[in-house]
Amino acid sequence: MSIIKDSGNQKILIYNSGIEHEWEDKKTGVRKVNNLKEQKILNRQAELLFFISNAEDTVYVVKESDPEFLKDMEVFGISKPKTVVIPDLDLPISKIIVENEDILQDLKTRFAGQKVLYVPYILSSHDEKISEYCNFAIYGSSSDLITKLNNKANARRIVEEIGLSCIEGGICSSKEELEEQYNKLKGKGYMRFVLKEPYNSAGKGVFFIKDEKQFYSFLKMMRFNNENKNFEVIIEGWIDDKRDINYQIEISKEGEVKLIAITEQIISVTAYKGSLYPPKLTKQQEDYYNDCAQKLGTKLYQMGFSGIIGIDSIIDKDGTIFPAIEFNARFNQSTFYIPFLNYFRNHSKRILIRSYDVKTNNSLNYVRLKEILRENKLLYCNESKKGIIILNSSCLSIDKDSDGQYDNRIYLANVYDKNDKDDSRYEEMDNLIKVIN
Repeated sequence: MSIIKDSGNQKILIYNSGIEHEWEDKKTGVRKVNNLKEQKILNRQAELLFFISNAEDTVYVVKESDPEFLKDMEVFGISKPKTVVIPDLDLPISKIIVENEDILQDLKTRFAGQKVLYVPYILSSHDEKISEYCNFAIYGSSSDLITKLNNKANARRIVEEIGLSCIEGGICSSKEELEEQYNKLKGKGYMRFVLKEPYNSAGKGVFFIKDEKQFYSFLKMMRFNNENKNFEVIIEGWIDDKRDINYQIEISKEGEVKLIAITEQIISVTAYKGSLYPPKLTKQQEDYYNDCAQKLGTKLYQMGFSGIIGIDSIIDKDGTIFPAIEFNARFNQSTFYIPFLNYFRNHSKRILIRSYDVKTNNSLNYVRLKEILRENKLLYCNESKKGIIILNSSCLSIDKDSDGQYDNRIYLANVYDKNDKDDSRYEEMDNLIKVIN
């Protein structure tokens, strides 16, 4: 049985996004400028867990959701779980809990004597400590294996080992190896490239290399650490006119492998911007993804993995599928929307989900954002099953800058007929964002 909307277990769900930064070696790779507000935004996104929860579940949040948002989501079968509000600190939620003795003890006491399943967004060592202290069963395998599988170099090795197609390129552990692989790819006719550090999300740590000058600039900036032999980067030939497909599999403790979702991703160069559902795939392509899901799932189970894992893939302009370019051994952004998307399964609709980081001069809340949609005749109508749906409320007006502007992260779903053009819906959403203030 899938963990998504599972009514067989009382669950505690923890959105601990940001914890993956602990995997990074700050002495290696390209130096980055971090968004100091990003963790605060990520913690507000705990609201996304409502989409895969039931009313008897408990989600730890840093801010309660807008009541009107919760009421609107009921139309799609999304019911509000119980919530526990904790301090909004600049730490992932797992760390907030494990480092605060009062919160940790309250968690243990609150569920004492109850049979619960602890479900983290990413299984980390902090979550293992929490579940051990509170004597909870935990969803997933082990934090060490999660770290290993999320490493892009390890993912490429696994894919090669089971004989699936890989994009031309290689794994490099020094500047000399990186330059050697670059020259090999150039000799095969590649003019543009992609450079990947072992850990990142949403395209951070993935670099598009447009020419030789830029490659040598990155080669100079790339830091390898002789003390850390595990740091490796991947260089691959860049594929133009590609389609990005994400599929998610869930592997049970008994080894059953189930393909639970396929979506088409919206990628801006290397950064994830949203998803399209359902993807436009032929029956042959769907069958191939099912076959790859079973092969990869079997291999991952043999390695000790259980839980949900997202797999990013590419279809090139000739129709060749590269079925696994990286693993996301955690819940994926599109994991949360599976129950929401299933609502439209029998209505011949296409759903475009996008996220926007927006600055506004005035404070923005869910009710005001709905008004803007209504004023522009874009608000979703359940009778026609068309229009734009707001998928979050807690990430609106997160903070106020020194210049007086408010930071917002807005998630929107545009629901339209399958025969409509996707490009016109992209434009419709972009134009909406321009008028939000």
